[in-house]
Amino acid sequence: MGTPEFAVAPLEKLVQGNYNIVGVVTVPDKPSGRGLKLNQSAVKQYAMEHLVPKGVKLMLDKISSEYINSALNEYNVSSTVYPLLESTNKTAKKQALSGAESGTLIIAEQQTGGKGRLGRTFYSPDKSGVYFSLVLKDKCILKNSSLITTAAAVAVCRAIEAFSDKSPKIKWVNDIFIDGKKVCGILSEASFSGEESLDFVVLGIGINL
Repeated sequence: MGTPEFAVAPLEKLVQGNYNIVGVVTVPDKPSGRGLKLNQSAVKQYAMEHLVPKGVKLMLDKISSEYINSALNEYNVSSTVYPLLESTNKTAKKQALSGAESGTLIIAEQQTGGKGRLGRTFYSPDKSGVYFSLVLKDKCILKNSSLITTAAAVAVCRAIEAFSDKSPKIKWVNDIFIDGKKVCGILSEASFSGEESLDFVVLGIGINL
């Protein structure tokens, strides 16, 4: 079976970009942004034959803001990836106060002072997790600010279930557990002007891989 050009090109681009491809992940066929249907079996066959004969999953050792922005374009998300930050929440809050728009996404490959609930720190070593913070300023979201953390917890669980065979559980709304072990912490921080005016919320999520 031949592999269509539009299926081969993205894989070759990953290799040329020095990404570390260790396997193959299959995704449901669906129309791409250009009106083409990616042939799942053809992509998998090409990758397994030319990249990883024993392919199981496709994993990248880089976090690409270009890819993230493209994938989340319809949600007006603009991401920036930093190799090292003290705290993504701290950086996101600083940018929000300086005028950053809703949808600004701050991602760090490592944090030296990740923030947790009640002033605790969130352990965030390099190449061991996904650490990011999202600036939320839309009025419709802020109107339901009390539900932001809960909605984020549900979203994280759905993502884990979609990409693994695990069954995550939500505890205290802020934490996600798998098999009794914490794998994710969520911290929402609000910024007010005056006593009651909510300006924005920074939603921080740290997931241990």
